[in-house]
Amino acid sequence: MRVGVSAALIVLTACSPDAAPKETQGQAGAGALTVMCAPDGVRIYAPDCTLDRNGNTLTIRHPNGTFRRFLLDGEHGMITADGADPVRITKRTDGLVDLEIAGDRYRLDLPNLEQDNKGESDANTGRN
Repeated sequence: MRVGVSAALIVLTACSPDAAPKETQGQAGAGALTVMCAPDGVRIYAPDCTLDRNGNTLTIRHPNGTFRRFLLDGEHGMITADGADPVRITKRTDGLVDLEIAGDRYRLDLPNLEQDNKGESDANTGRN
């Protein structure tokens, strides 16, 4: 009987959330930047989100694993990659911008991100 109970405990332990393998797909990359954010339901901005960049695509990841994808767009500054919810961009006096989309809020240095994107484009085309 003790063997059966021990075996059952081992099986239950293996199924517990703490024993589950950590998900690596969808997590922030090694070069991710920390950004100020206030996900839906959070009132105060905190440096809790990360930003990954791949060309003109920005992925902002929340501490709970959810994320938003944006595209740098020279005409509008930034648009949502999936287009489902509109993004509202508010320029601040300190050079940063506040983004708001469906209750999620982010504070970014968008002018520098756009400049970095222009530099990458020029490097890819051979222009200076």
